[in-house]
Amino acid sequence: MALIPPQTPSGGGTKRSSSSVPLVGGHRMRSLYKPQLVSIYIGSDRTEYRVPRGLIRASSEYFDRAFGDKFIEGVSGKIELATVKPWVFECFVGWLYTQEIFWEQSEELELEDQPNVDRDMVEDKTTELLNATEPHMVKPEIVGNLPFLYAQGRSIYWERLTTMWLTYHSNPPGSPARARAEVGILEARSDIVADYIRARNSGYAVRQASEFTDADLIDPVTWNWQSLFELYVFADMFETRLLRTAVMEFIQKKTFLSMTREYLLPDTAACGMVFRNLPDTAGLYKWLVDVTVYTNAEHPREFPAVAASGTGHTVE
Repeated sequence: MALIPPQTPSGGGTKRSSSSVPLVGGHRMRSLYKPQLVSIYIGSDRTEYRVPRGLIRASSEYFDRAFGDKFIEGVSGKIELATVKPWVFECFVGWLYTQEIFWEQSEELELEDQPNVDRDMVEDKTTELLNATEPHMVKPEIVGNLPFLYAQGRSIYWERLTTMWLTYHSNPPGSPARARAEVGILEARSDIVADYIRARNSGYAVRQASEFTDADLIDPVTWNWQSLFELYVFADMFETRLLRTAVMEFIQKKTFLSMTREYLLPDTAACGMVFRNLPDTAGLYKWLVDVTVYTNAEHPREFPAVAASGTGHTVE
C-alpha cells in the first residue's frame, strides 16, 4: 500500500492550525460541536466518505497533518486513498464514532472487498463429531465448535479429552496406558453424542454454519488473520495508535480462542503480508516474530521475502 504524503499548496499556508492549541487531544473541542465535514475518496472506485474534520484529526496523526491548514487536502477538505480497502476504512470510521471495532455487512461491496470470516471459528463441528469413530478423530478442540454445548460443558469435555489425548499420544501402540486412553476418548465421544441427542430432542437450536447471522460474523475475532492484519496495517500507516492497540487486542484474543493449550496461529501468507508492510519496530511485527520463532523452533516455516530495509509499505 503506497502512502502518498499530504501536498503543500502552491501559495503556502499562513493560518495557524487549531491543532497547535494545547487543549483536549491538542484540538479545539468546538470543531466537534459544529463539525465541518471532509471528503475522503477510498479505493479505485473513489467511494466518497464524509467524516467530521475535528474527529478524524483528533484520532489520527496522519489525518491531523493532512487536514491542517498547511496542505492542499486541508484547504480543499478532500483526500484520495486509492489503495485503501473500503471495508477497512468503514471499520476505521465506525471506530472513530464508537471506539469499538466492528463492521456491518454491505450488499454494495463485493465479497473480496469485505473482511473474510475464518470459517473454522464459526463452523458447526457436530457432523464431524458424529462421524468420529476412531480415537484420533476426537480431538479436544472439537468441543469448542459444538453449538449445543454450554460453556461449562465445553470446559468439562475439554479437560477430559485433553488428559486422555495426551496419554494416548505419549504412549506406544499396544501399551495398557494407550489402550485405557483410547477407551476413555471413545466414551467421552459417546457422552457428547448423547448430549447432542438430548439437545436435539428438546428443541435446543443447533445452528449450521449457513445460519449464522450478521451479528455473529461482524465480531473481529471471527475474521481471518489476513483481514485483522490489514486493519492493523492501516492503523499503523495512518498513525492511529489507539485503533492499532485495539486491533492487537483482538489478534491476541483470537490466538487463545481455542483454549489455553491449543493456539490458533496465523498462516504464512498473512504473516508475510505483515512483514512486507510494517516496519520491524511495529508491535504486530515483533509479536509475529516471537510467535513464529517460538512455535516453529522444531518445524520452521518459510515466509515471503521481507524488504531489506524492514520499512516497506507496499501491499501486493
